[in-house]
Amino acid sequence: MNARSSLQTHLIINAKAWRALPEKYQKAIQDAAFETQIWMREKFEYENSNAFKTIISNGAKVMVFPEEITATLKNIALNEYEDQAAKSPEFFRLYRAWQQSNKR
Repeated sequence: MNARSSLQTHLIINAKAWRALPEKYQKAIQDAAFETQIWMREKFEYENSNAFKTIISNGAKVMVFPEEITATLKNIALNEYEDQAAKSPEFFRLYRAWQQSNKR
């Protein structure tokens, strides 16, 4: 398991309303969403980098968990997700979609 950061944005639009929009409006929304994603990622990287430099210069120590600990924590989380998916149809649907997106 690799340490990685993630930034996700979501734009949720009613499907019927979306289909009712003229194609040029759909394209404008898609373009704006794409540009927003890029802007947010760049801002995240810039701000995160500055914050990291600040805490390091103030004496924070960066430590990496051993692989066995991260693997154990990952397994605990995945087991909890499975338990929640068994209890909740909504969570099940989201969890399966998340699993599929992580296979890429």
